Amino acid sequence: MIDRSSVDADSSIGVTFTHNKFQTATMIRMAGLPAPVHVMVKSYEEARQAADRLGWPLVVKPANLDRGEGVTVAIANDEKLEFAYKRASALSKSILVEREVPGVCYRVLITNGKMLYAIKRSPRSIEGDGRHKVTELVRMATEANDNKPPWLQEKPYPLDALALESMSLAGFTTDSIPEKGEWVPLRRIESTAWGGHIEEVTELVHPENLQIAEQAATLFRLSNAGIDIISSDISRPWYENQAIINEVNYAPYFGGNDIARSAMPAYLKTLIHGDGRIPIEIVLGKDSEMSEARSRQQALLKQGVDCHLTSHSETLKPDGQPMPFPFQSLFNRTSALLMNRHVEALVLSVQTDELLHTGLPVNQVDQLIHLNDEISDWKNPDVSSEATIQKLIEQIEHYLAT
Repeated sequence: MIDRSSVDADSSIGVTFTHNKFQTATMIRMAGLPAPVHVMVKSYEEARQAADRLGWPLVVKPANLDRGEGVTVAIANDEKLEFAYKRASALSKSILVEREVPGVCYRVLITNGKMLYAIKRSPRSIEGDGRHKVTELVRMATEANDNKPPWLQEKPYPLDALALESMSLAGFTTDSIPEKGEWVPLRRIESTAWGGHIEEVTELVHPENLQIAEQAATLFRLSNAGIDIISSDISRPWYENQAIINEVNYAPYFGGNDIARSAMPAYLKTLIHGDGRIPIEIVLGKDSEMSEARSRQQALLKQGVDCHLTSHSETLKPDGQPMPFPFQSLFNRTSALLMNRHVEALVLSVQTDELLHTGLPVNQVDQLIHLNDEISDWKNPDVSSEATIQKLIEQIEHYLAT
């Protein structure tokens, strides 16, 4: 079972812990991994006391929200601290005042204990071309974005107070002419609300940084996890540049960019053992007491697989005992058996023309055994015609494994 990037192997209690940034950081720290240094506060007065303890610059954020909601960075004085606290407290009652770590956010996607890919998540930025001013670049990018179909449009390119502040801290103004390929930040951090600029850094991740990302995913028992590391350079080990594990994300957004989409086939392969199939055989024609079908079931059982046998109205377990179902349907019974993880092989006894009406419940058959041309009409007990048998054979042969 899979929903977005979450699978049934993910720990529910691990998921619960990751939804609380304070609890997440506590566990990370207890495990000997680099974690944020922060204080939980309930008032601006407590936030001010935390600032005295931690020192500037600071980050203020809600402890229980995601996607960058209510986060303010680069807080260097009381005025900004008060603004940041009011902004965060309008969204949550659980507020963290945190010592800021230099660098940007790197997302390391861990699946089944191994890195699938890593990306650098830079703030919303505008790319220079060596010829135009920042104001002109923003205008051209906005026009190009507005001309795209709605489903392809990116986040806006703002030139508001936050953008001016971000540019200034990076050494730019609206009249600057950035070099070709140079990025001018319009925000201090990447977020869902503002978007950002990403680039793949899978090959740059230092082994020590990869190790702590893998440890964090294992710590929270997550099969898939987005480990966010704040670092000034992901190619350097975390202990050399004060890098931290900022967040552990359950069910990280997967497939929203070209880098992630290109990794999708490799990701799906990690969820499947072998080719993901079980042996499936079909015995076609009237089969007295399913004797031939039982024989095929026994042959598969001797190969060491738990084979189930089913017809339109009867299903037998590997020990020969009946398995009751609330329907008389070969299609529905087969579909139900395919959802049963104890079923390691199937023999289908096709004794009616039901599959001509429903189609096959599987997309590959390993063997077709044609006994005779006698099958019943799905709705009536009358014997079907030879033409019906031929249609069934042609239908099944289309799905025979080559």
